[in-house]
Amino acid sequence: GMAKATGCLHSVSAELREQLTELKEQGRRLFKPELGGDRAIWEERPLPELLWRYAAADVDVLFAMYDELAPQVDACKAQEVSERRLGRHLQRDTLETGPHRDFPVPSDFQTVFVKGKALLRTSDADLAWHLSKFGKVSAVPHRECSGDFAFAFVEFAEVSGALTAVRESAKAKHRGRLGSVQWPKRVGAFIEDYLTI
Repeated sequence: GMAKATGCLHSVSAELREQLTELKEQGRRLFKPELGGDRAIWEERPLPELLWRYAAADVDVLFAMYDELAPQVDACKAQEVSERRLGRHLQRDTLETGPHRDFPVPSDFQTVFVKGKALLRTSDADLAWHLSKFGKVSAVPHRECSGDFAFAFVEFAEVSGALTAVRESAKAKHRGRLGSVQWPKRVGAFIEDYLTI
């Protein structure tokens, strides 16, 4: 919680720490069902003042944590640890869902984005067959061609298939057959953000 997160920070006074802890408790009462709240309150617009203060407190504390703790962390080691945690999480048969999890995995970690001119001459069945060497392909849910450019989204049955397709596409021997295979933008940004933690 907030008390634990700020407990080791010299830049956060005891008074401010107490105020933040109280703010977090008040916020939880608004959206935690077990405390009589309702999660739907986050969808209200404008957001109630208490909730935006609740969210802003996290940001303030994150900046304070970064300023105080980042100089002590070796960037290469942090990247290595983050990649190891991400890999472990993706390789699990059952993804964790509790508050102890490393991070939430978007469901579209099973979907890849394929783009390239070769798609103009390739049917959905051929595309699925070509990518099935990486794992079982469930569907080609969306495909679009415009002039000399084409792209498609391909959904794998397992996260491991999508992960392998993206990795193998990055190797020179797989480039150019159908085009590049990448994570969709939202997932790619999620991975980049996670690896910078």
